[in-house]
Amino acid sequence: YGVNSTTIVPPGTDVTLTLVFIADTLPNVTWLFNDEIIELVNNTGFNVTGPFEISDDQNEYKIIFTIRDISANNSGIYYATIDDGRTGTVKGPEWFVHQEVPINIISFDITTPYDCLLNDNEISLQCIVEGLPEPVVTYQRGSDEVTCDGMSCNISTKDNEDNEFVTTTNLTFDGPMRSDEGMY
Repeated sequence: YGVNSTTIVPPGTDVTLTLVFIADTLPNVTWLFNDEIIELVNNTGFNVTGPFEISDDQNEYKIIFTIRDISANNSGIYYATIDDGRTGTVKGPEWFVHQEVPINIISFDITTPYDCLLNDNEISLQCIVEGLPEPVVTYQRGSDEVTCDGMSCNISTKDNEDNEFVTTTNLTFDGPMRSDEGMY
């Protein structure tokens, strides 16, 4: 038993997954990475301890599975299948294990639909960043955080092909005033 979870760690970190289950007899446990069986014999990238019984009266077993040195190559979905030889194979919970991806600013632009900026024209600040975990973009003017009061804010986030988040933020001034001038 267990729950599906996400673990995001710095590159080079070891991650330990603990699986606890109930079975009448010691079952066969197979670990998988992105739906492919992990060969554990002579594989220094993983360490498995167990299964061992943790409660004799309830037939509860525990396995500790350690993934060594998280990187882009071993980031993905991990899970175990448990087969007691009688009732069939059961899939355990899934763990999404991924290395942190430092924030990368893809672009920061100032846009306006007009050739010159007048008091009643619209102007937008757009920042596009990627990273994992999901980046949070905060606009500042001087030492003050810019809020969406008096302007419109649009934030969208999507996964890219590398399971990193790409966040696009738009901060639009609806008719900027002289008081809106400054470094952002």
